[in-house]
Amino acid sequence: MLETHSTADWKNTARLYALLAPAARSAVVLRRGPSNHVRMISWDLERDQFTPGQWLKKRVYERRCDLSRDGRYFIYFAADYKSRFGSWTAISKPPFFSALCLWPKGDGWGGGGLFCDDGRTIYLNHGLPADYEKNMATQLAQIPMRVQPLHDYSGGGEDDPIRTYRMLRDGWTLAAKGSHSKMTGPGGPYGFVQKEPTIFDKRPQNKGGLPRWSLQLRSRYGHERQGRWNVEEAGIFAARGKLVLNIGRVDWSDLDHNGDILWAWMGKLWRLEYRRNPLGFKLAQPRLLADFNDMTFENIAPPADAGNW
Repeated sequence: MLETHSTADWKNTARLYALLAPAARSAVVLRRGPSNHVRMISWDLERDQFTPGQWLKKRVYERRCDLSRDGRYFIYFAADYKSRFGSWTAISKPPFFSALCLWPKGDGWGGGGLFCDDGRTIYLNHGLPADYEKNMATQLAQIPMRVQPLHDYSGGGEDDPIRTYRMLRDGWTLAAKGSHSKMTGPGGPYGFVQKEPTIFDKRPQNKGGLPRWSLQLRSRYGHERQGRWNVEEAGIFAARGKLVLNIGRVDWSDLDHNGDILWAWMGKLWRLEYRRNPLGFKLAQPRLLADFNDMTFENIAPPADAGNW
């Protein structure tokens, strides 16, 4: 395990989740903490420069969000379950939450959406067409993209199917589906456990030869008591499944477009540079990109153009 993963009081650290634009060196970081305080941060992956943006005092379901191919638009699912809409899906311009358009939802099932590869279509995880046509007819002429239901049963599910659909679109492979979750009794460290883990695998883009390693995300436990809702570990694996480097617990991890390994843990973002020889990872040192733990809520007004397509 890398020395960046201290066993210090990580349960009180900020939680970070990033979404990379599929066709641009840009990303969005959602910085959460306390529970219903989320800040959006723009990330220039080329220069590793960060632009802190707006806060939202709501629960943002980061695994039901998506970033457009060019990084220009962000779709997110948020809720407080007490205001006018209860919950909703909206599209904004990073790093701001100001809604360009908004679909009321009302509950915690489904919600969120995906940008299609064509850059002109949004797949919305709401029960279409009824609630869309009823609540959003006035916005039809304003949205410069087509809106279609995610699938035949749009409006259901939780983080899935959005998260899995997005990962498969962006180059991940579902290497192991995992076994059925079993609920644990009270007092244990986790709310549920799988007999076998769910494994996602992602290989770097071919750079003149067959890739010899992959990044893996493994999840077996969930609903950690006084901890993370999603419990995941990351590691770098060579051919034939040999573990080269154990990154350990992460809140998020992915491959940059240039093959570098990126991950978030304990409110910090890290980068490990690409190595053609997987054994080189044993000698590599990760670079700390940012520590977002000291941020506190501020009322930040968006610029005027944040509300314009």
